[in-house]
Amino acid sequence: MLPSILLRSAFARPVLSTPITASLFPSIRFSSTATAPASVATTPTTTTVPLKRREYSIGLTTSNQYPVYLRYKGGRQHQNTIIRKIEGDRRALRNDLSRELSLPLEDIKINPRSQAILVKGKHSNEVKAWLVSIFGDKSLAAKKATVVV
Repeated sequence: MLPSILLRSAFARPVLSTPITASLFPSIRFSSTATAPASVATTPTTTTVPLKRREYSIGLTTSNQYPVYLRYKGGRQHQNTIIRKIEGDRRALRNDLSRELSLPLEDIKINPRSQAILVKGKHSNEVKAWLVSIFGDKSLAAKKATVVV
């Protein structure tokens, strides 16, 4: 039997002092040679609006979509919208949904077992649009982040 120390060192990856990507992709800021003229004053044309801090967040599915689903019961007579993967204060999300989508608070329930929010009726498109307006379109950000070689 070989000692475990020899096996670990035989199969260990070599440690590099610099990342491989640093030598393959040089930084853009070092490759630029143009300098901006000192006499031209630049003024920002856009203003930044501070976003309201939310007490909750919505996790994404594996396909980078918001987890908002429709559930049909009773021969498609009863329709419910389900919001899953909620982290944080679910009651604050329920109150914001009621206020922003003009839904009665009695139609929005929190499932105590799965911690999902059930909205009575077919409101998945409105809920998804509202989530995109609050948190941004995460699916577009994921598409921009993928690099095609």
